[in-house]
Amino acid sequence: FYIADYAVKNKVDIVIISGDIFNRPDPAGKDFVAFSEFVGKIVSSGIYVVVIAGNHDKPKTTGARNPLEGLQKANLPYFWYFKHTPDEPLVLSIRGRKIGIAAIPYIDPKIVKLEIEISYENLIKRLVGRFVEKLRGINVDYKILMAHLLLAEAKFAEIFPIYSTEPRISRRALQEEFFDYIALGHIHRPQKIGEKIYYSGSIEKITFDEAPEQKSFYIIELGDGGVSVERVPLRCRPMIVQQLELMNASRSDFIRSIHALSGIPMGALLKLIIRSDDETLRSIVDKYWPEAQEILFKEKRIVGYCLKKIKIGAAASRPISPEIRGVRQKVLEYIDRLQAPSKVKERAKEIAKNIMDEVGLP
Repeated sequence: FYIADYAVKNKVDIVIISGDIFNRPDPAGKDFVAFSEFVGKIVSSGIYVVVIAGNHDKPKTTGARNPLEGLQKANLPYFWYFKHTPDEPLVLSIRGRKIGIAAIPYIDPKIVKLEIEISYENLIKRLVGRFVEKLRGINVDYKILMAHLLLAEAKFAEIFPIYSTEPRISRRALQEEFFDYIALGHIHRPQKIGEKIYYSGSIEKITFDEAPEQKSFYIIELGDGGVSVERVPLRCRPMIVQQLELMNASRSDFIRSIHALSGIPMGALLKLIIRSDDETLRSIVDKYWPEAQEILFKEKRIVGYCLKKIKIGAAASRPISPEIRGVRQKVLEYIDRLQAPSKVKERAKEIAKNIMDEVGLP
C-alpha cells in the first residue's frame, strides 16, 4: 500500500485512476479485497478516489458485472467509479476550490463501429467537447480530463495485440489547451505527451518485456502558479530472464542446469527460456519439469515463472503481422466469453497459453 501511505502522509486531495484496476473484469477475491483495503485507507483519511473503467475492467459477457461497481453501490464516501461516460462532469469542492473532472472510460471500438455512425476519433472529440461546454458553464477553478484510450503519439512496446488494431486518437481531439491536466490510461509505459497529457502507466510490470521499465505514479499540484508534476518511482517485484541450451540432455544434465541458475533475487518472477532439440524437450524437460519447478520455488525462492520452450532448428523468426499477433488475444477473449465456471476458464486459458508458447505464437 505504498501509494495509499504516500497519499495519506502527503495529504493529497484526490487519487485518480484512469482505468484497468485489475487485468480482468472478474478479479480474484484476494485482489479485490486488497484494492478495497487500498480504497478504504485513502477515503478514511478524507481523500477522494476517482476511477474510470479500462478495457480490462469491462465484462465481456452480457449481464456480467465488475466488483468495482459494488464499491460504488455501497455509497462509500469520497469514492467514484465510472463504468460509462457520465452526462455531467464531476465537481469536487476541496479547500475552497472547485475541481471539475471530465471522465471518459474505455469505449470498445467494435461497439462504435457496429452501433454508431461516427468515427472513433469523432466520438471522443464529441464527448470531450460536451464536457468542455458543460465546464464552461460551471464556475470551477481547475479542470481535469480522465480518459482510457490510445493517443496517436503514445509510445509502447509492440507486445500487446490490442494496440495494433486500436484506433489512435489525435491530441487535438482532447482539447488540451482547455484542461489543466489530462490523465490517460491504457498504455503501460509512463510518459508525457505535449504540455498537459500524461500516461501514468501500470504500477506493476505486466509482462517480461516491461522488465527494464521504471514503474511510477505522478503527484500533481494545481495552484495559482500553474501545474507542477512530479514522478514518484515504485519498487516492483524483480523480473529476471534466464536462458538454457540443452542438447541431447539427460535428466541429471537438466536438473544440474536448474540448480546452476544464478543471479535470481529472492521473490523474483522468472522467465526461463529453454532451447533444445525436440526429443530432449519431450522426454526430459516435460517429464522432469515438476522436479525443476520445486527447485525454483524452494531453492531459488522465486514467486512465479513463465516457461518458454524453443525447438532448435525451427524455422527462423520473421516479421510478425498484426493479424498473427492478435491470435493470442482472440483465443483468450474467446475463452473469457464462454459460459463456464471461472475456475474452468482460468484452467483453459492456462492450457491455451502453454500451447501457444510451445508453438512459438507471439
